[in-house]
Parts: sequence; C-alpha cells; structure tokens
Amino acid sequence: MKGGARAMGVDDSPFRRGIDDETYLVGLLFRGNYLEGAYREKIAVDGSDSTDAILSMLKEARGEARVVLLHGTTFGGFNLVDLRRLRSEAGIPAASFLERMPDREAVESALKAAGLGDRIGVARSNPEYRAFQTPVGPVYVAEVGLGDEGVRRLIERYCLESRLPYPVRAAHVVARLLRPLIS
Repeated sequence: MKGGARAMGVDDSPFRRGIDDETYLVGLLFRGNYLEGAYREKIAVDGSDSTDAILSMLKEARGEARVVLLHGTTFGGFNLVDLRRLRSEAGIPAASFLERMPDREAVESALKAAGLGDRIGVARSNPEYRAFQTPVGPVYVAEVGLGDEGVRRLIERYCLESRLPYPVRAAHVVARLLRPLIS
C-alpha cells in the first residue's frame, strides 16, 4: 500500500438487544494517521445489511479508500459482513481485526439459537482468522486481498499503541458516541 493510500476503519455503535431495531456503522477514512472523512449508515440489529452499508460508505468516499479495515465481521448483533463479497464489489482488500481468536463453533451455535441459521454460510465463507504480532501483542486477522505481507504492512503503519489498527480503534471510539442517537 502506498504511503498516501487511504484506509477506512469501520465499527458499529452500541445498541440495546430487544429494544433497538437499528444501530449505526461508522466509517472513518484515514490517510496515514490523518482523518480525512467520516461516514455513517444505519443497519438493522441482527439484520443482513452490513455489507451493503459498508459498500455505501465506500461509495460515498468516492473510491478514495484503498483498503477497508473492520472490527470483526459481526455488527449490530448477528449482522454478518461477507468479506469476499465486500472485496469483490468494492474492488479493494478487506480485513477484519479482533483482539481475541473467535470461536467459529460458538458463533454457529449462537446463530442457530437465535433462529439465524441461514447466516452460517456467510460465516463459513469468510476466511479463517490468523494470529499476527503487533508491537503490543497478538491480533487476529481475517483478510481477502492482502496476504500476510500486506497485513504486516498495515500493522506496521496503523497499530501504534493498540493491537487494533488506528482507523478501527478510532471508528470504535466515534461509534460509541452515536448510541444516544438511536431511538
């Protein structure tokens, strides 16, 4: 990735299970460590529109992002992102970062228990998470279009004081502010 290439970090805002029907996804566009744009889209709690919402934010950013970095692949409860579809339709690499290795079996059991077993195919189609080392500890990454060396470059560039890349960490902080706006 070039020095001036832009990355969009994405995370969801908090919601109240059983009360809120919607929540927000926040996308922050960074060039290096400089914030250049902020975007948001509503998604349905336990819905199936998170991939479309991210694609919409990328489109709103007028194609400036060269990679999209997510805080996990489940937003708004069980609203799963399809990383392969995101990569294909956006035409840019996509990577999901987590502080802990996810338990696929537990995710599939929870989907079934919630009556959302039809989403297991999306969960299974996403790449496996793999461990990578950051300056402050391990991070777990599922990616399409980057490869190991691309992930290492992202970690070197964006994992400053956290295991999460700065655009993801910043999106997480900003998304928390939107909680009171959902009614």
